[in-house]
Order: sequence, then structure tokens, then C-alpha cells
Amino acid sequence: ELTAKPYVYIILLTEERPKKELLEGLEAGADECMVKPLDEYELQLRMRTGNRIVTLQETLMSVLKLSEYEAAHDPLTGLWNRPAVGDLLFKELGRSRRNQTPLAVIAAGLDQFQDLADHYGELTRDSVLREVVLRIHSTVRSYDLVGRIGDEDFLIVAPGCDRDTSKSLAERL
Repeated sequence: ELTAKPYVYIILLTEERPKKELLEGLEAGADECMVKPLDEYELQLRMRTGNRIVTLQETLMSVLKLSEYEAAHDPLTGLWNRPAVGDLLFKELGRSRRNQTPLAVIAAGLDQFQDLADHYGELTRDSVLREVVLRIHSTVRSYDLVGRIGDEDFLIVAPGCDRDTSKSLAERL
């Protein structure tokens, strides 16, 4: 997950002009160096450049976050995709072992789902699939994990569910 902090554009302001000190300032992290006395127009120019760089960095971070989301989610349902839910399951198994707490893992599939698409078309199939996902979400807890692992197959990972609770959850699903 991306956790980059907002970029801070730094303009180093100095009274002296030794190039070695200006270079040291840039190497220490400054983006620009300006020597006093300041020229108002040059400062405005450099501020605009800084603003453009900060805006571009914000745009880049937004695009990266979106691509990270898309890489881990099924585009039709918004559920975790197969690789992502597999990774999350692995983490939950580790947590369950460490804390010695139960963990339910439920694989669920839709019977005769392909027949639906064959008879009524892809749009109807997609609508039914989205409705099924809404119903699954209304059945599980907010912190349970739901992933799409096949065309009509789902994996539900429910931390803290013992055998009886798991059976009850599976029946409700």
C-alpha cells in the first residue's frame, strides 16, 4: 500500500553565492537555490515551478493508488481478486495461529450460473453477480474478507469464527 507523504518543495535562500554551499543545499534536499536580495519576479517564477511539481506529484500518487486498487480488486464486483484474497488469507492464517483464535474459510459458488448467462445474456449475468455480492456483504461482518476467486466462485475469510459460527455463516450465505 502506498504511504508516500505529500511532497514539500524547498527553496533555499542564502545571502552568499559560493557555489559549493549552493550545491550542498541541493544535495541536502532543496529543490531550488536563490540568493538575496530576492527578485520578486524570479521568486514568483520559482514558486510556480514548485507548485507545478507538487501538483504533478499529487496526480502521480492518485494514479498509483488507483492502479494499486485495480490490481487487487475484481473490476466487475469490486471484491478482492484471487491473488489479493489469497494473500489476505495467508496473513489471516498467520494471525490466527499466533493468537490461537479460530478462522473460518468458506468457499461458495453459484449453481447453474453459466446457464443464466447462456439464457439471458452477459448483462443479466453481471447484474445478478453484483446483487449476489451485495447480499454476501449484507451477511458477513464488516471486517470479514470477501474475494472473487472464479467466475461464480467466492472465498469468505471470517476471523474469530469457530466451527458453529462458521456453519451458521455458511448456511446464511
